[in-house]
Amino acid sequence: MKRAIALFCFLALSLSAITVYALQNVVSLRKTYELLTPASAGYPDEDYQLTNGRYGTPVVTDTGSNFYRNPEYVGFRRDDANADGNFVILLDLGESLNDLTAFELSYLNEPSVGIFAPVHVAFYGSDARDGDFAFLGERSIDESTDPVSTVAGVAIVEPESAFTGRYLMAVVTPRATYVSDDGAELPVVWTFLDELTVLQGTRPLLPGEEPSPNASAAENAIAPVSPVVGDRGLVLLAVLGASAFAAVALVGRRRS
Repeated sequence: MKRAIALFCFLALSLSAITVYALQNVVSLRKTYELLTPASAGYPDEDYQLTNGRYGTPVVTDTGSNFYRNPEYVGFRRDDANADGNFVILLDLGESLNDLTAFELSYLNEPSVGIFAPVHVAFYGSDARDGDFAFLGERSIDESTDPVSTVAGVAIVEPESAFTGRYLMAVVTPRATYVSDDGAELPVVWTFLDELTVLQGTRPLLPGEEPSPNASAAENAIAPVSPVVGDRGLVLLAVLGASAFAAVALVGRRRS
């Protein structure tokens, strides 16, 4: 009887933990978007790569290891930027959603091959594609231009209040120039992006964690797997489910 009660309590706590951690949801997964600034033909966007939940990882070849070789990255040439010098992405969430609390854009900074992180990302939202877009927030990016400073980073914006809408516009400002080792100022050609993410709901603090201004799921939550699941609580669900199965099996074994 005591074992049955203990097992019941374990399962109840597990379900409670799942419910709490599932509060923040990735709602951009596999959603469609339009590149208002086209990607390069050499590093194209194939089948909505920026919302497939997969992040770029290093590819090892005979000549070394580089991130940019990973096909998850979509490449933009500065020559193709719009009149304002920016790259613009318009994401359609499919329907109007409320409680949108965080917006993320992941990028590559790999100066050794001429790819530099953007210097600025701003997010805007609207409930109509051709309507007025409200400013949601912005983030400046300051990555090293040293050739050995490879960074797969994330620009994160959390608006002061949750947003409700269907369309999200990401405006990416690429780096214009950098200073080479010999002191020459050279133009930046490439900007590489691999994922655009919209989060719904509030991520609960982990045990012992203090609130952090503008903290993001990428910085504070369990790292998303690749591909990212729509509900970040599913990872915890799998772990707890396996634990519950093991507990049931153990009780059954002892009874026999």
